[in-house]
Amino acid sequence: MKKCPRCGKENVDDARFCTWCREELPVKKIKKQEKSVIIASVVIGLAVVVIAGAGYKILSGTCSIYERYDEVGEFDSSGYAVVGKETDADASENYMVYGLVNEDGKEILPCEYASIDDSVDYYGYRRISKLPYPFDYTEEYLGVVSPDGNVMISDDYGVISNIGDSGYYIAKETGTNMWGIINDNFEWIQEPNYSWISSIKDDNGFEVEVDGSYILAAGYDFQEGHTAGIINMYGEIVVPMEYYDIMPWLSGENENIIVIDQDGYYGAIDLKGNVVIPCEYVDIEDVYGLLK
Repeated sequence: MKKCPRCGKENVDDARFCTWCREELPVKKIKKQEKSVIIASVVIGLAVVVIAGAGYKILSGTCSIYERYDEVGEFDSSGYAVVGKETDADASENYMVYGLVNEDGKEILPCEYASIDDSVDYYGYRRISKLPYPFDYTEEYLGVVSPDGNVMISDDYGVISNIGDSGYYIAKETGTNMWGIINDNFEWIQEPNYSWISSIKDDNGFEVEVDGSYILAAGYDFQEGHTAGIINMYGEIVVPMEYYDIMPWLSGENENIIVIDQDGYYGAIDLKGNVVIPCEYVDIEDVYGLLK
């Protein structure tokens, strides 16, 4: 058995990473061959010049990122690339864990995530996911990384997603599966009282603001029925929970929101809840037509 130098847990002899804390374990390795994507590498002092594809990058240290990782993605517009390492310690199958590096080869996020998006959203946030260790493929936690590198992921929350660039987040509480709003310290701004919460977005995918606050569709699911309304990012009610459902996107030139009443009829409201089209239409296409 191989003992982890970080946490002290025992691992199988051929493990590359600790099953418990993901620390890379010391192991005697045969020198790997150069990756096919590297055309040439020249050691100059303490830097490596890697010539690959259409250009080159100067990477600090004595080896390139292509030698340190099993997978290397392309650098995105923010200057980061997703990298991966294979791990097989106590897992039923080979499994890749992912991290993030900058163009200097510096590790921004360690390789301990189940997935990392290779691009950021409009606000600079990047989606990530993580599995509990030992690996449990049925319990994946979803979160985000903020533009300043704050990692918002926790096993206390099954899902965390950013509300625009507000610093507040929609979160689903593990165990209850109820939704609320947290700040970047994982503190509840809106207690997890809702069955679901969804950002409201415009035609370009930007989240909608009213009076300086992002607005969200939210609702309750009951055995007897379903109710929905609109709240802001502080959890304050904007539109009472009196509709059956709310479509969380803007429609028409005047940017209205399509709603469904408790009898199943479609209509539309403005961003402050004022009725634009009464809920009296059986077909949603009729409402779309009136909003054009």
